[in-house]
Amino acid sequence: MIDLHSHILPNMDDGASSWEVSLKMCQQAAEDGIQIIVATPHTLNGVYDHPREVILEKVKILNQKLKERGISLPVLPGSEVHLSADILERLKKQEIMTLNEGKYILLEFPFTQVPPQTEEIIFRIQIMGITPVLSHVERNLEFQRKPDSLANLIQKGALAQLTAASLSGAFGTKIRSFSQHLLSNGLIYCIATDAHSDLESKRNPVLSKAVAEASRIIGPKAVFDLVQTNPQKIIEG
Repeated sequence: MIDLHSHILPNMDDGASSWEVSLKMCQQAAEDGIQIIVATPHTLNGVYDHPREVILEKVKILNQKLKERGISLPVLPGSEVHLSADILERLKKQEIMTLNEGKYILLEFPFTQVPPQTEEIIFRIQIMGITPVLSHVERNLEFQRKPDSLANLIQKGALAQLTAASLSGAFGTKIRSFSQHLLSNGLIYCIATDAHSDLESKRNPVLSKAVAEASRIIGPKAVFDLVQTNPQKIIEG
């Protein structure tokens, strides 16, 4: 399995708090059957703004530490980019880290809404040859109220990522039910952990539970695409 969304780099955001926590998270992921992780620290969200070179350096250090520990788990660079006023300009200047430095960007909306300029920004990002992957869509209140608004963005070329813990009920029954709805209606392109810690209560890097739950809804073959085939396409560009 491939995990496209993880806050595994230490002291970058509200994710891993130390190198030791990062390594514990990687160990958990490897034991769960995750074979590749993309590190996606928050950026452009008004609190965190991480330059590409900083992310690349920390990914390099983490991979070295993993090698020293004998943990076979490649970590690739990325970021979770908040939809902001200067995102287009920052992309043009190549200041924003895309997923594995490729043609896909992990894009985050405010939890309560989809900003009115979203369609235009997504269109302009696509003109640059980059495909937006919308993070944790099941937790967005506007998508919950109007699922057709998500379907519309997907129809226009965006992709949707679902959080593993949402399927297990970690965010409540309403979000779990909506996650199931999104899966049943074919609106999800990938499932990722959005891991922030080595503790289950704070979202640890485990995909297997979500895979089991999703398999009951759409079948194991379709779920394989969500955690392997489609993420592989993304990291390969």
